[in-house]
Amino acid sequence: CAASNFDQRDINAALELAPVPRARACAAELAAQGVDAAQYTTAAWIADLDAVRAALGYDRINVWGGSYGTRAAMEYARRHPDRVRSLVLDSVAPPDMRISLEIWPTRDAVLDDVLAACRASAACRQAHPDPAGALAALKSRLGAGRDVELADPRTGEVRTQRLGFDHVVGALQPLTYLPELQALIPEIVGRAANDDFGPLYAAATLVTGDLADQMNGALHYSVTCAEDV
Repeated sequence: CAASNFDQRDINAALELAPVPRARACAAELAAQGVDAAQYTTAAWIADLDAVRAALGYDRINVWGGSYGTRAAMEYARRHPDRVRSLVLDSVAPPDMRISLEIWPTRDAVLDDVLAACRASAACRQAHPDPAGALAALKSRLGAGRDVELADPRTGEVRTQRLGFDHVVGALQPLTYLPELQALIPEIVGRAANDDFGPLYAAATLVTGDLADQMNGALHYSVTCAEDV
């Protein structure tokens, strides 16, 4: 979807909260091209996967899934148990999980775990005595949003951006997926609490910079709207 594409290096790529307008434009673009978005679902994907298996001549296959892929893997195993040789699930998204809604409480829980791990580490606790307090202070100061200056770590360009606490949490979310990036969170929160948002932006764009190569936005919306909403 051309309507869903945007420059991943743009600050808005890392801090976007309202994708609905682009999603609507993408849906209209697909409809104008005669594409039936209702066919882009897990059920259709599973049918395609089994067709590929059959075309390759395999009686059984090894199935690996990560994140949403675990939902697809489990659905394949449910429909075709006799065709699965092994099943590997990484970062499970169970079939009854409503991704668009449940990402909020699960994100809060993992952030709480990261901050608790910092408190339990002598070195982290010495550097960041109260990371939860810093996050709470940041929420209080930003509120619904205020203008802050952010420097693009790639170009050094300083821009003024409207930043709210939801942007901060959204930018921290990608860091929770890897232990190496989780370790950055207390420092990033502490710096942001002191009005230095550069590390937050740099860390967020580290993950979102190649997101377009990792994820199809149109497919994401088609699947989650059909199955979660």
